[in-house]
Amino acid sequence: MPEKDGTPMDNGNSASERSTSGDRSYTSTIWGTDSQGNDVTVSFGREGSSREGHTLISSGHKSDSDFYKEGGHDHADGQGGYASRGAHDDDDD
Repeated sequence: MPEKDGTPMDNGNSASERSTSGDRSYTSTIWGTDSQGNDVTVSFGREGSSREGHTLISSGHKSDSDFYKEGGHDHADGQGGYASRGAHDDDDD
């Protein structure tokens, strides 16, 4: 398990293990921490893809299957839009 030092770490899941068809559009999931020290899982839109600039995020360190299931992550479109599906607690209190 990654240390809580803010350094993103690939969770080790290969693209073939992912339960999504977005393999060409998004990076493998990465485990890290947010500015408050909370564990998060993220995936980024790949450069040159239709999802470039997009970010998927979820609270906690999740497996790919949990992250990519319906409602398993929130979605920022890179242009100010944010679709909250309740997967990321972004409360900065």
